[in-house]
Amino acid sequence: MLTNAASATTRHIEYLDVLRVLAALFVVAIHVLGPYRTEIGQIPLSDWSVAVGLNSASRWVVPVFIMISGVLLLSSSHRFTFQHFIQRRVMKVVVPFVLWSLLFAGLSGLTAEGFSWQTVAQTLHAAPDHETYYHLGLFYYYIPLLLWIPILRPILAHIPTWGVAAVGLAWMGLTAWYLSGAHGWWRQDFILYWAVICG
Repeated sequence: MLTNAASATTRHIEYLDVLRVLAALFVVAIHVLGPYRTEIGQIPLSDWSVAVGLNSASRWVVPVFIMISGVLLLSSSHRFTFQHFIQRRVMKVVVPFVLWSLLFAGLSGLTAEGFSWQTVAQTLHAAPDHETYYHLGLFYYYIPLLLWIPILRPILAHIPTWGVAAVGLAWMGLTAWYLSGAHGWWRQDFILYWAVICG
């Protein structure tokens, strides 16, 4: 995916638009069909099976959005500078993430008994490992992926096509090892997600 896009840095990449449209439709499907998971026995089994089946079949969309970001960020024809990267990429993601996290942490204090500062404090304390609101969960793997860009941009600019394929194969091997239950220092999101953007 990356190598195909690299030759198209000066023109519009049309197939990415198609992927984005399809992924956006399937994101809607995930949210619409999600509540049916708990309706087994409450609705006809055939309806439940279709809803859950389509919901399950929609789970490819977030990785595809991440890979599209990787293609566009890593194959950009613009000269890479940290200042531009921080201003145009990091600030547009990290600042909204922090602000929304603080907002939802504050809202978590609203309880039936009144406002609970203790709940807010607990939510903020857990925030480094757990989102303050479930829709913010995607930031916990998108931000580490974003932080790989300054490392990968210079490397990918100087390796041949087979090197990019080797990165993909290494990622598949590491992922298979992870799924097999193997343990080690490399079982960190920052390490496991790095090659997704090279997908």
